[in-house]
Amino acid sequence: MPSDAMRANALAQFLVKRRWDDLVLVAGEHQSDMAFADAMKLSLTKFGLEIRAEKTWRFDADMRHNAAQEVPVFTQDFVDYDVTLVADELGDFARYIPFNTWEPRPVAGSEGLRPVTWSPVVEQWGAVQLQSRFAG
Repeated sequence: MPSDAMRANALAQFLVKRRWDDLVLVAGEHQSDMAFADAMKLSLTKFGLEIRAEKTWRFDADMRHNAAQEVPVFTQDFVDYDVTLVADELGDFARYIPFNTWEPRPVAGSEGLRPVTWSPVVEQWGAVQLQSRFAG
């Protein structure tokens, strides 16, 4: 499995390639969320990118709170940016971020554009070709 640093480096390289250099970060409070957020910060620095604004998503059990309704207000005060980076390794809130921010922007990190090592597309297109070449 790739480390947080490896995943963050892959994401940062893609952001550089797309010239998305105005970034904001939303991170959870759990240890794994903070570790992934720290890895993203280090990778962004390594590749010459920086985070314009950063917020921590506070998750509690208050039934009056609804993440889907609070995300637009939560992201309202971010300055103009290209991508919202999300560090939510436990899946508490990240699924509510895409298509729900105050400004319509791409989402990357734990949701949206995610750095992964395996995708069903590999099996659908790449592995099939590889396997058929060795059929005898």
